[in-house]
Amino acid sequence: MVSTPKYWMMWALSLCVVAVVFSGMTGCAEGEVEGAPTGDVGNGGTLDVTSNDTASNDTTANDTTADGGGELDAGEDGDVETGVDVIEPGECEDDSDCAGEDRVCDPYSFDCVDACDDEEDCPDGVCDPTSGYCLPCVDDEHCDEGVCDLGGDEDLPLCRECVVNLDCDGELVCSEEYECVECVDDTVCPGPHTPFCDTEENICVRCATDDHCSGNDVCDTEAEECVECMTADHCSEPFCHEQSCVGCIDDDDCSGDDFCDETTKSCRGCTDNDDCDEGFCDTDEQLCVTCLEHDHCGSQYCDTDEHVCRECVQNSHCSGGEDCIVEGDNHFCAECGDDNDCSGSQVCTSQNECVDCEGDNDCSGSQVCTTGGSCVECIGNNDCTNASFPHCTDNQCVECTQDNHCDSGYLCHEMECWEEGTAVCSDDDECPSETCDSNFGACECDPIASECSSGQTCCIIFGIPSGSICTYDC
Repeated sequence: MVSTPKYWMMWALSLCVVAVVFSGMTGCAEGEVEGAPTGDVGNGGTLDVTSNDTASNDTTANDTTADGGGELDAGEDGDVETGVDVIEPGECEDDSDCAGEDRVCDPYSFDCVDACDDEEDCPDGVCDPTSGYCLPCVDDEHCDEGVCDLGGDEDLPLCRECVVNLDCDGELVCSEEYECVECVDDTVCPGPHTPFCDTEENICVRCATDDHCSGNDVCDTEAEECVECMTADHCSEPFCHEQSCVGCIDDDDCSGDDFCDETTKSCRGCTDNDDCDEGFCDTDEQLCVTCLEHDHCGSQYCDTDEHVCRECVQNSHCSGGEDCIVEGDNHFCAECGDDNDCSGSQVCTSQNECVDCEGDNDCSGSQVCTTGGSCVECIGNNDCTNASFPHCTDNQCVECTQDNHCDSGYLCHEMECWEEGTAVCSDDDECPSETCDSNFGACECDPIASECSSGQTCCIIFGIPSGSICTYDC
């Protein structure tokens, strides 16, 4: 098929466009293409290379235009559509995307730029001649402030305020955003006044949530302080006013003729006793109270601070050496309120009595504590750990309390085992003769006078000073 002038002209202009791209030409010969059929290409007409067709009058950003002077215009971004991929600014991925010698892909802007040779090529940074990149820094001295992070985003150097805690002044720490801050968690918040870290603001605060406050207090997250209330829902009283729970804010909040006290924010209103259904009027406070003086309490005493009747208000109100004990709202007369009210090493029981002990730990050595609060050697046989004295009687460990506690042939006498047939004594008062042979441990006797206790016999024993003693069996 023979080419028409139209197709000839399109082919020739396509070659011209390729020449523009690869040789830097700005256009073809003015007015015509060498070897093309004679004719006027432009004169205001357009040629769309991508469509291989001629168009009329108007151009688009991606059209190649032959204007009245024969010059070809590139598109809006300066790139000529040739059917080959064109890298737009900010879209290169690596150096291979950038055509031409000494062209590199800037790792920060992703623009194709000329590779740097020295610092003069990098007015805002430092040149890395190996890669040809302009970098913000390669060491700390290149940063106006902070330090050079050689392992920054995507392993690219960056100037940061800090990388580790040591880069920060004083007790500041380095956050995940590479900023020197007061805290990143509770562990770096010292002292009892600001023990918690507000991780949004990175500052140590008194509280960041309600859980950080004691009791029923809640956290004012703006002021970062614990307060009694933020809304009335936090109060047992009807209102929350200036972060305090109150009974009223103004007079309209009070019933009847009562008014709202501006200081205490509570409703009150009496002026004399007639205004009170019960009790008496405290005219200073304009409140109806239980008592104003002791005469208002019968046998009790008036606590004039609280205006209530109590068993006692001071020690003089108690008798028998007892003190006035105060436990919370309870006032009562007792021997003690705590150990400090007792003498010596005594302790105060839960019944408010001073005793030697409340438990075995209050006693010294191996002693045990009785239910009456006394330290003794034993309460039961289990407390007697000495095998020679295994029986407990009258809170003492003894050898025996009855005959069957002794070996065969022995009898129990005064908590000791004696050989059967021996009448024993420990002092003269135990003997009818009023004489106890201390060496033999038996009462001396006169065989004629029979000075022995019932069941005993005065036996003559040779070898002892008295010559005769009382025994059960001669």
